[in-house]
Amino acid sequence: MAGVARTAVVGDREGALFGLWESRGHTGAAVQDRTGTMWWAELLTADVRAAREFYMPIFGWRYELTQKFAVQDAAGEGLTVFKAGDTSAASALQFHSDWGVTPRWSVFFAIDDWKETVRRATRLGGTLGFWHDVPNAGRIGTIEDPAGATFVIVKPLQRT
Repeated sequence: MAGVARTAVVGDREGALFGLWESRGHTGAAVQDRTGTMWWAELLTADVRAAREFYMPIFGWRYELTQKFAVQDAAGEGLTVFKAGDTSAASALQFHSDWGVTPRWSVFFAIDDWKETVRRATRLGGTLGFWHDVPNAGRIGTIEDPAGATFVIVKPLQRT
């Protein structure tokens, strides 16, 4: 992306892919937390402690554990929230073996109307995967597009 950014897609030790962005004039995802934009990014991992050791020095993050969302991971901890200074940047959750998932980063997109978004996605050939209500966050669910790519939609309880 000459004149815009230098980009790369790399993987961590478990194979979870993530993208790197070095701006060359374009700020990237400057708009967040609005309908139709990125709301959050979360890593599902088999080893949250190893993930912390890997990602924190790369991005200069620190972490906090939170029980705010009533989530307890397979390591018996709360949700790991990566912080860039005082700003929450992303989260990591150690999955349970019976979840049937592989290590991955997921991008969450904010929506305002759950039923309408799911209706449009399925009309266009997408499939709704799991969905549930997360206390203190909102309703989340996965959509798989016709080519098999998966992303997460979230109807937040409130904008952060």
